[in-house]
Amino acid sequence: MTLREVMLEVKHLSLEDRLLLLDLLTQTLRQESDPGKRSTSSLSRLRGLLKSGDSQATDAELADIYSTHLLEKYT
Repeated sequence: MTLREVMLEVKHLSLEDRLLLLDLLTQTLRQESDPGKRSTSSLSRLRGLLKSGDSQATDAELADIYSTHLLEKYT
Protein backbone atom coordinates (compact mmCIF):
# COMPACT_ATOMS: atom_id res chain seq x y z
CA MET A 1 0.00 0.00 0.00
CA THR A 2 1.40 3.39 -0.93
CA LEU A 3 1.47 6.43 1.29
CA ARG A 4 -1.20 8.09 -0.83
CA GLU A 5 -3.50 5.08 -0.40
CA VAL A 6 -2.94 5.09 3.33
CA MET A 7 -3.72 8.79 3.51
CA LEU A 8 -6.99 8.24 1.65
CA GLU A 9 -7.96 5.30 3.88
CA VAL A 10 -7.24 7.23 7.09
CA LYS A 11 -10.09 9.60 6.27
CA HIS A 12 -12.51 6.68 6.45
CA LEU A 13 -11.37 5.49 9.89
CA SER A 14 -13.27 6.27 13.06
CA LEU A 15 -11.91 8.86 15.45
CA GLU A 16 -10.79 6.14 17.85
CA ASP A 17 -8.93 4.28 15.11
CA ARG A 18 -7.24 7.47 13.92
CA LEU A 19 -6.11 8.22 17.48
CA LEU A 20 -4.72 4.69 17.78
CA LEU A 21 -2.90 5.16 14.48
CA LEU A 22 -1.48 8.46 15.68
CA ASP A 23 -0.26 6.80 18.87
CA LEU A 24 1.36 4.00 16.88
CA LEU A 25 3.11 6.48 14.60
CA THR A 26 4.36 8.47 17.57
CA GLN A 27 5.72 5.35 19.27
CA THR A 28 7.55 4.16 16.16
CA LEU A 29 9.08 7.59 15.60
CA ARG A 30 10.30 7.72 19.20
CA GLN A 31 11.83 4.25 18.89
CA GLU A 32 13.65 5.16 15.70
CA SER A 33 14.96 8.48 16.97
CA ASP A 34 18.38 8.59 18.58
CA PRO A 35 17.74 7.90 22.30
CA GLY A 36 21.36 8.68 23.24
CA LYS A 37 21.06 12.18 21.88
CA ARG A 38 17.93 12.91 23.91
CA SER A 39 19.32 11.54 27.16
CA THR A 40 22.54 13.50 26.72
CA SER A 41 20.56 16.62 26.07
CA SER A 42 18.44 16.06 29.16
CA LEU A 43 21.52 15.28 31.19
CA SER A 44 23.26 18.43 30.06
CA ARG A 45 20.21 20.48 31.04
CA LEU A 46 20.16 18.90 34.49
CA ARG A 47 23.91 19.16 35.06
CA GLY A 48 24.63 21.00 38.26
CA LEU A 49 21.05 20.85 39.46
CA LEU A 50 21.96 18.77 42.48
CA LYS A 51 25.16 20.67 43.22
CA SER A 52 24.79 23.42 45.73
CA GLY A 53 27.12 25.60 47.72
CA ASP A 54 24.85 25.12 50.73
CA SER A 55 25.21 22.22 53.12
CA GLN A 56 22.80 19.36 52.60
CA ALA A 57 19.66 19.21 54.70
CA THR A 58 19.42 16.46 57.29
CA ASP A 59 16.69 13.83 57.19
CA ALA A 60 14.88 15.61 60.02
CA GLU A 61 14.99 18.93 58.14
CA LEU A 62 13.70 17.29 54.97
CA ALA A 63 10.86 15.63 56.90
CA ASP A 64 9.97 19.02 58.42
CA ILE A 65 10.01 20.71 55.00
CA TYR A 66 7.80 17.98 53.55
CA SER A 67 5.37 18.15 56.48
CA THR A 68 5.10 21.92 56.09
CA HIS A 69 4.48 21.50 52.36
CA LEU A 70 1.68 18.99 52.99
CA LEU A 71 0.08 21.20 55.63
CA GLU A 72 0.09 24.17 53.26
CA LYS A 73 -1.22 22.07 50.41
CA TYR A 74 -4.15 20.50 52.25
CA THR A 75 -5.23 23.36 54.51
